[in-house]
Amino acid sequence: MKIQLYIEGQRVDMFDDESVVITQTIKNTKDIAKIFTDFTRTFSLPASKVNNKIFKHYYNYNIQDGFDARKRVAANIELNTLPFTDGRVKLEGVDLKDNKPHTYKITFFGSTVTLKDLLGDDSLSSLTSLTSLNKTYDATNLYNSLRDDPTTSDVIVPLISHTQRLIYDSNNSNVSDGNLYYNNSAIKGVLYSDLKYAIRLHKIIEAIETKYSITFSNDFFVNTNAPYYNLFMWLHRKKGNVENLSGLNESLIDGFTNDSDTNTGSEMFNNALSLIVPLYKSSYSEIKLHTTASTTNPYKISIRKNGIEVVNSGEITSTSSTTTIVPSNEIDTDSDYTAYIESEFDILFSIIRFEVITYDTTDPLNIVTYTKNYSISNYQYTSSFQFDITQQIPDMKVIDFLSGLFKMFNLTAFVDDNTNEIVVKTL
Repeated sequence: MKIQLYIEGQRVDMFDDESVVITQTIKNTKDIAKIFTDFTRTFSLPASKVNNKIFKHYYNYNIQDGFDARKRVAANIELNTLPFTDGRVKLEGVDLKDNKPHTYKITFFGSTVTLKDLLGDDSLSSLTSLTSLNKTYDATNLYNSLRDDPTTSDVIVPLISHTQRLIYDSNNSNVSDGNLYYNNSAIKGVLYSDLKYAIRLHKIIEAIETKYSITFSNDFFVNTNAPYYNLFMWLHRKKGNVENLSGLNESLIDGFTNDSDTNTGSEMFNNALSLIVPLYKSSYSEIKLHTTASTTNPYKISIRKNGIEVVNSGEITSTSSTTTIVPSNEIDTDSDYTAYIESEFDILFSIIRFEVITYDTTDPLNIVTYTKNYSISNYQYTSSFQFDITQQIPDMKVIDFLSGLFKMFNLTAFVDDNTNEIVVKTL
């Protein structure tokens, strides 16, 4: 049987007598971060002209923009010219003989292991599509959500208090502190500010699929699987009151169109701006938010990267166009940028505009500038405290969230090579 290896679509040269041992396992642990499909022991490739080109003469440290051995690259294996499996290859190193490259050492990994690489250290707060489920935080909305049917509502309020201990005492009905026994002659019960929202776990799974462009099978992650589908996560990031409960009212700026631009390498999705990948060998970008208010009522603009504020405009009272600029050291291609208005007043904005400027400096003597705008006209900000799910969700990594589910239900996963779907089932 003859094996053929392709790295990023290019067939590599192999030693005629090289032995390749491919191990196929579904699961050897409950941790999704350590789930493998196919992997091999490290094996050798000759330092031929073809392989030197693929690995960009990795042995020569003087080459700029050479092969990055820290990253795994796409690869696939064929047996007797028939497709066998897809995955990724990691370059372990190169051996020299007589000061010349002789052998490349590589390891092949199956597809599922790339899930950890894809998710990285991203936290749940980076799942910006969850903002579509944001709620106003006041007594009326909390009361209504407390009564919502959890089988049909994706965001509910469980009867869990973050500080006050709740009791039910009909013998001492005049006790006001946390006594849920109803007595119309006494003011008691639970304060609305002691309650917080909870979100259905399935919505978090869907947000992960959206952000990372992956698809989980519906073998387990499905609404007919009641033990899973009826689970909710309490949105309790910090003990005590909801953040900003007694502070300045704020709201996520929404309404930006979902759009992308190949020249600036930017896109807007679910009101989150992101830079995709560096488009040019040498480039840098700027991100600005322009606002024009119709009144002099004071407001502030807060721009957050992956849910963490990186710049605040300070108080603005002008009706002229005002610009808030993201610091250059906070701009990268692995983050989402969202904008918030903070104000105690209702304000109409004639325009709000995210501007992305990318400079291609490949040729220092001829720097090319590309600009992309994402705009909203006649935006009405209503002063109310918004319970922003990405701000209130527990501080947990996405990979740790999935690992918890896998351990709880003893799940396993593998990649369907035909559909690229991540098949999730109980072991």
